[in-house]
Amino acid sequence: AMLFSQIMSKLLSLGAMILVSVAGVSNELIRQIFETKNFHPLVFEPLIALLPDLTLFNTSTLIFEPELWFFLAAVMIYSLFMSGFYLLLADMIFSRRDL
Repeated sequence: AMLFSQIMSKLLSLGAMILVSVAGVSNELIRQIFETKNFHPLVFEPLIALLPDLTLFNTSTLIFEPELWFFLAAVMIYSLFMSGFYLLLADMIFSRRDL
């Protein structure tokens, strides 16, 4: 996110992060499309390696007890706020001109 914000405007960097997130969620789908189009693995594997593999966080196979839903929601909200805080802090540091 910080790399995108340094080389693009804020709106474009947000759009780039959304595209990277969508590509990270559909990593296996992109790989299957490249394989069906008969691309050589040396062409698309380096591109796939640069994308985050967000399927690691897939919770469709997990079974949560009803008591744990509040805990899961609290952890998710906490991680979102902490990520936002650190991104804002990094943006404030990088926006200083004396570095």
